[in-house]
Amino acid sequence: MSKQELPQRASLEFLKKRAKERLAELRRTDRAAQLAAAQLAVARDYGFPSWRALKAEIDKRRAPTVAAFVAAGMRASQGAWVETTGLVGLAAGLICLQSSERRPAFKTYAWMCFAITAMSMAIVFWRMYR
Repeated sequence: MSKQELPQRASLEFLKKRAKERLAELRRTDRAAQLAAAQLAVARDYGFPSWRALKAEIDKRRAPTVAAFVAAGMRASQGAWVETTGLVGLAAGLICLQSSERRPAFKTYAWMCFAITAMSMAIVFWRMYR
């Protein structure tokens, strides 16, 4: 199989599902196939030498989101509640949107979070430019 490019917002849950599907394929020809072999095959599909390396890349891409939460917490402790609400709303919206593949109702929650973010940003800009 040719190498695929890992999406920027790759989902570990999706890749785990792909590994289970690959395991089912492998077991059609080899009843003793293990999940580790399927995970390795999925990792190599995306150009990684191992499942651990693939997971490390996904974790590295999610690190900025964690940093934004920490920064939001620091700003909240300094009284920037509107900005914090906007950041948390944005992060929650992104998480819900990512999870909407498995739970379609989460798409509605995502848009509600994005609306909260938009209102928070409007308040921040109004404060800055009035």
